[in-house]
Amino acid sequence: MPVNELSDRVDALRRELGSDDCLDTSTLTRALYSTDASVYRVVPTVVATPADTDQLRHVVQAALAVGLPITGRGAGTSCAGNAVGTGIVVDMRRHLNKILSIDPDARTATVQPGVVQDVLQQAVRPFGLRFGPDPSTSSRCTIGGMIGNNACGPRALGYGRSADNTISLDVITGAGQELRVGPGESNDFPQLNELVESNLGMIRTECGRFTRQVSGYSMEHLLPENGRDVARFLSGTEGTLAIMTQATVRLVADAPHKIMVALGYPTMVDAGAATPKILEFKPTAVEGMDSRLADLVATRLGPSAVPPLPRGEGWAFVEMVGDDPAELADKAQRLTRESDCLEGWVIDDPAQAQRLWGIRSDAAGLAGVALKNPAYAGWEDSAVPPAQLGSYLADFEKLLEEHNLHGLPYGHFGDGCLHCRIDFPFDQPGGTDRYHDFMIAAGKLVASHGGSMSGEHGDGRARSELLPLMYSGDMIKLFGQVKNLFDPKNLLNPGVIVDPRPTDVDVRVAETINAPLRLSDPLFTRHVHQCTGVGKCLANSTKAGGVMCPSYQATGNERDSTRGRSHVLQEMINGRLITGGWRAPEVAEALDFCLACKGCRRECPTGIDMAAYKSRVLYEKFKHHLRPMSHYAMGHLPTWGRLVTKLHVGALGNLFTQTPG
Repeated sequence: MPVNELSDRVDALRRELGSDDCLDTSTLTRALYSTDASVYRVVPTVVATPADTDQLRHVVQAALAVGLPITGRGAGTSCAGNAVGTGIVVDMRRHLNKILSIDPDARTATVQPGVVQDVLQQAVRPFGLRFGPDPSTSSRCTIGGMIGNNACGPRALGYGRSADNTISLDVITGAGQELRVGPGESNDFPQLNELVESNLGMIRTECGRFTRQVSGYSMEHLLPENGRDVARFLSGTEGTLAIMTQATVRLVADAPHKIMVALGYPTMVDAGAATPKILEFKPTAVEGMDSRLADLVATRLGPSAVPPLPRGEGWAFVEMVGDDPAELADKAQRLTRESDCLEGWVIDDPAQAQRLWGIRSDAAGLAGVALKNPAYAGWEDSAVPPAQLGSYLADFEKLLEEHNLHGLPYGHFGDGCLHCRIDFPFDQPGGTDRYHDFMIAAGKLVASHGGSMSGEHGDGRARSELLPLMYSGDMIKLFGQVKNLFDPKNLLNPGVIVDPRPTDVDVRVAETINAPLRLSDPLFTRHVHQCTGVGKCLANSTKAGGVMCPSYQATGNERDSTRGRSHVLQEMINGRLITGGWRAPEVAEALDFCLACKGCRRECPTGIDMAAYKSRVLYEKFKHHLRPMSHYAMGHLPTWGRLVTKLHVGALGNLFTQTPG
């Protein structure tokens, strides 16, 4: 949709709403929301931060009425470009973050979509309950975002995906219907029932073949034998069919006893191949990695960050839970003997186990800055049936070599899910072509192993184009028919899943290739783009003894987060939205509250050093220009101090400042 037409529709939106108290069209805010944790840059026309559910409904209905595209956004930690759009981006996290009710007897919680997962966990912990899925971004990701992408995390093996823990949803469809959906309630969608009944064989054959098949629409939840569960079906549709206003989720109880087993193998491929044997012991989590990731953590965080590991170059970390500690310990010992490992350790020290899990928790951020060249999301979370994992890992390593690319794979081996940040040459001419070629080849590879383009982050702009590689033409056509039923005007997150944008379009770093600021200082550009949007700076780090980012902790405004400031600096370099360069007022506003405390330098997994960036911006801004008087006064304090000492006027100064009046 042309920019002028979008702007006209925003004006119409204001008239439809009768006010604009939750709308923001400022250049600064649009820059903040122009990207998520993916490689993509899509500048919104307006950002909405509804104060409550009623205002959210009003905004969505008004946007639908005027034909303005809508993208829902939680924490903006989507790795595939699921949370960016050209029309209105609706921020659910800022205000729609209330836990509405907790029913410990029914083991359910009803929440607004912007509730942060860890906040929900803390609220239900006194009842001995938890929300099952636990992605590494749990300290800032929202329940709405998790349901939108069908997020999983390491312990989805034991507790299920977000879809498996969704009971009911209050939604607004793209046709403007406001509904509460759940199991057996597809009577609100007679045409949807007809589509399902007409395609039962194809759905049973192509959908839901293994747990981490989350690419496309999960039509298997609509089958009669699965209860025609529309709520579960909508989980993972990435806001392309409906906007969620409220969710009721299932809570689970942890078993009282937990134990970890660390298994060493000659290579990570061997660890992957052993996964089916490990799964026979019914673990709640199986995580895999190799020595490259362990060496990276030791290099970046210090040798003490990596505890001793069993013999080998590849490892599987296994978690098992149970009611009987003796039985659990016996099962753990049997696992070490029967898992074909070189060496296996049973770890019953919670602190040591936490250190091992900690190697994985920041892997996405660290892996992005570990190679000679920056590494990016894109081919981020492919998945195959666990029985195929060993051969898929071996073939994937060969594919990287064939394309002269590099990455550090790791993943949720128990579910057959593989993560990898790859050094796509986005800052070089032809880089997006190489990216596209690799994505097509990788899609064909994972499909040949019976796998899914995405195993937990959704398709977004990165992988929607690849869906025909794993689904038949008739299934792709069925996805389009479903989209048309829910969203006939294609206003909800357009360009994702159905009628997708090409995977190599709107790549953020690639758009800076000819930008004057990048050409004059490519190193600064590279540093600023180290921020991958993982959003650790949005977590309440003070509760964990951290400091990042103190100004954000005080204001709660994305503008004052380390990530927000990085996004503004990225837009400054791009030069098309923020056009003032080093002296742009949007840059000054974003950096104003930065305390230069260096907290991000120490705690950001991607190594952002906002204090250094702010210093550089101020230097460039005032180079060859007069500075404010305060700069001269404060900047020359050492000179003033020496002068006062030399002239012996300290006593006179003390007398002057201490005399009443």
